[in-house]
Amino acid sequence: MNGWLRPIGLQRSLCGAAGHDVSAREAYLRASNYYRTAYLFLYGAPPCSDLLQAFERESATFRKFALRADPPLEPVEIPYEGTTLPGYFVRLHGVMAQPSSRPTAMTPPSMSSISPLR
Repeated sequence: MNGWLRPIGLQRSLCGAAGHDVSAREAYLRASNYYRTAYLFLYGAPPCSDLLQAFERESATFRKFALRADPPLEPVEIPYEGTTLPGYFVRLHGVMAQPSSRPTAMTPPSMSSISPLR
């Protein structure tokens, strides 16, 4: 699994170091999706170390993408039956202060969603 993912890590590093924020953002999102795609075939009981490593890398690269997204994705914790569900809130362009009452859509995560939401 690691061999075909190395080039995307190098691309992220080079883009970020060169100050190419948009390219770095896109590379983080692409890397997150590659990690997710790689570990879908590794599911089993008990979880193998490659699955756990890819999951952690996917989550980390998605969080780095979320910080650079335009508009930024804000991590949130949604109260649900005595616990919380992780999620991201995306504000409308140009609305960076506290939002007034606006319609809000929630999409619960599933196997086909990004894992940082699971």
